[in-house]
Amino acid sequence: MRRLWLPVMAALASCSLDTAGIAELDAGVDDDVAPSSARRDAGRDTGTGTARDDEDDEDGLPARPPPASGEVDASLGEGEPPPSASDERDAATRPSDPPAMPPGAAGMTPKSVCPPGDYAVRMELDVAWRGTSMGAVQVIAAGAGTLTVQALARVGEGGAGRARIAPCGIDLPELTQGVNPFVGERYKLYVPEAAWDAPSMPRPTVDWQLGCAEPGCSFGTSLLEGVMGARGKEPFSWPAPSSRSQLTPFDDDGDGKPALSVYSRAAPEVNPRGIPYARVPVLIVGAPTLRISRVMLALGLRAQLAGKVESCDVLSGTTNPGELYGRAYGCIGSYDEGKGPEVACGAEQADTVDQHVPAWTTRSGRFRAVRIAAPTCAAVRAALPVVERPAM
Repeated sequence: MRRLWLPVMAALASCSLDTAGIAELDAGVDDDVAPSSARRDAGRDTGTGTARDDEDDEDGLPARPPPASGEVDASLGEGEPPPSASDERDAATRPSDPPAMPPGAAGMTPKSVCPPGDYAVRMELDVAWRGTSMGAVQVIAAGAGTLTVQALARVGEGGAGRARIAPCGIDLPELTQGVNPFVGERYKLYVPEAAWDAPSMPRPTVDWQLGCAEPGCSFGTSLLEGVMGARGKEPFSWPAPSSRSQLTPFDDDGDGKPALSVYSRAAPEVNPRGIPYARVPVLIVGAPTLRISRVMLALGLRAQLAGKVESCDVLSGTTNPGELYGRAYGCIGSYDEGKGPEVACGAEQADTVDQHVPAWTTRSGRFRAVRIAAPTCAAVRAALPVVERPAM
């Protein structure tokens, strides 16, 4: 039987940061449709492209949303050719050398040192994704939006000039259904706040270096690469595992399910424009439609911060790079338009979901870090909440 997965999976990531606003997708946004199968296996059916919106960027991906007033809008990779369908998910080659830490951030004697402490960190990535298809049927519409990750940085843990990073939240862009029977539906995935307090959540350490403590001094971190909801072989594979078998699902959120549980919003919840959310449908020809309420994902994050000191309590700048990928290891849903009892997805359904997880391309990224009194994820989210931005 042919199966069609008609939803959206938005990103998910290894470290969390707060997401800048729900990305509102227009059902009419049509881009080059890159079949999910092409992303995974070169040589399989590549489908056909569709006309893209006149407002799309020159790289063929939807335009990114503008930054909020007064915030840095640093372009990453602007002007480079768009990745091919296979590059987005499985490319074996991609520049992996991180940019050098900013001048004065590493390898110099600081004029003064900020005291260790706890910081709320919010990283916002302006991302775009191509549509996915199965044969001639578009599954996920192309779009662009802001993906936000929130984290707690405990400076001084792990040694002088080091910081332990704990994920505290992730906000994924809203997705829109493609050209199929469910055209126009909106999908929004989220991770419950309580999940981030699980003791099994990964908490890696990075270099945390300041040139000095005066305003305008350089600040930077070493490259952070990690994955939530799975464990991989060392050295860590980037940009993404070419097969789910390269990762072993791990119950980081402690809910008894493999990987990280990511939930789907549904009516009566609505997006900022008042459009009701729908649960992601998995369609099998000749069989009833399963609506997914939960997906078990592994989210990988790669990021490095580089910026300036505003004071010992405030740091800001850009992310170089900022990348995220997701792989699905299972799902839970219900029939009868989501009203029936919940059941676990079958192997075919889970595989289809994994094939249509969007491959996000980062256009630019920025971060802000502020000192907080309490080292909790609740304090992080209160200090630097997700900023809503207009979707493209």
